[in-house]
Amino acid sequence: MRRFLIALLLTLCLPLAAHAQFYVCASNCFSPNGSAVTPSDSNNGTSPSTPFLTIGKAQTSMQGSGTKKTYIEAGTYTLAANWVLTSADSGETWAGYNGGAAIIQGGGSPGVNNFIVDVQSGTLNITMEGLTFQNLGGENATHSAANGNGGVSFTGSLATPVNHVFKYNNFPQCTDVCVSMSGINNALVDSNRCSNVVSASIQWGDCFTIPGGLAGGAFVTFSHNLCENMYYACVDAAGTSGSTIFHDITIDSNVIVNPCLQITGLSANDCGAIYLADRNISSTNIRVTNNVIMGSNLDILDSNTMTSKGIYLDDCASGVTVSGNLLFNNAGLYPIFYHGGNNNHVTNNVFVLASGGSNGAEIGGYQSGAGTSGGVCQTSGGTMSGNTFQNNVVWFQGNWPVSFGPWETLGSAPTNGPTISGNQYYMQTGVSFRNTTGSYKDSSPIVCGPSMGASPLGNISPQKLWTLLANGVISSWQQIATNQGPTIRSCAAGQF
Repeated sequence: MRRFLIALLLTLCLPLAAHAQFYVCASNCFSPNGSAVTPSDSNNGTSPSTPFLTIGKAQTSMQGSGTKKTYIEAGTYTLAANWVLTSADSGETWAGYNGGAAIIQGGGSPGVNNFIVDVQSGTLNITMEGLTFQNLGGENATHSAANGNGGVSFTGSLATPVNHVFKYNNFPQCTDVCVSMSGINNALVDSNRCSNVVSASIQWGDCFTIPGGLAGGAFVTFSHNLCENMYYACVDAAGTSGSTIFHDITIDSNVIVNPCLQITGLSANDCGAIYLADRNISSTNIRVTNNVIMGSNLDILDSNTMTSKGIYLDDCASGVTVSGNLLFNNAGLYPIFYHGGNNNHVTNNVFVLASGGSNGAEIGGYQSGAGTSGGVCQTSGGTMSGNTFQNNVVWFQGNWPVSFGPWETLGSAPTNGPTISGNQYYMQTGVSFRNTTGSYKDSSPIVCGPSMGASPLGNISPQKLWTLLANGVISSWQQIATNQGPTIRSCAAGQF
């Protein structure tokens, strides 16, 4: 008997075993056997048969236990205040349940006064997956985070890796910025869908951003995301003056459709589908790889204006590798644009330059300095060095750009032009290739045309490639394989 009592006492003193996960259900809730259940914060929340009613109850329950995962069942969860996660929430996973649409809503319609999701500095190892976020507040919103400007705002100090994971989420409409990461060290933003970033009080209109002028970012990956119909960029990452750390940023295998839809909020009408900047000129190991960029509102032919770019290396962005990307169907007045940076390498990409306009479309722009005030970025007329444009396919679907040539220099011409060599130029309409003189001449061009019997992409046009992408990816969003993309054909030098 004594042994039994001792064993019983020891058992009672043991901590309660942690449940594998909690469940939250707003309405129309059912148990696994199909019977209707009533959600309540008085339930234990440990199964679909006894779900909590509110996200707040699940959050406090995880904070006080060893259970660190909550499934949010299908339904609409309208925030009555910012959903704030702090260090007490470290290690939590918030996930949609069984593929249902779990909608986290900041308000009834897009607007700056709506509430947001605020993952504050000091919070580690947060995972959010399979959720839908809509009508959250944005930049300069009434309820915006202290150091961020997104509907979902992650902030950190860069000193400590946070290891956040944000994947398989859906943003059917955002106010200004869908996801903001300021001062974040180590995060994955993967396989999300962002569409229709619109607002009457729009400031930028990005899907994903590391906002310039704040705390910078490091070891952040944006991959396999679908961005559609945004006012500004799919990914907008900047380490502007005051951001001392901006490095190891990867933008890989994203599909970007119709960016830069409304850029009138910026005085220079300046936009990039993928936008990078670093006025400290200290950025390193920035990779833009295997992305597809297309849109009907990006290209303004026969116009010498600083407007939209496909991949925009702005304000002294440096140490950037741009490789394996496909840009077509009006992918920017300048599909690639260098502005004031050093050691940027653009290689093995396909640039399809749209037909239309008597002058034809240009390959890219090259401009010295950012003309910053108080920053360390070069002023106009400064030296740029170590930049290259090599081994790319440039497909001219229309006329040769006779006004400015394939490259345009803006402002004061940089002291050093990029190294341009080994690029393949496919002249679809049979117009003559005219190699530029001076610093912007390709030292070893490969020129070919339709007499080759096939395009540089093999027997596939960019439009057909897009159709295949749309049928396999866009209609039912899934991860894009990193190695997806066109197989480049070579044509003999000078053949036309």
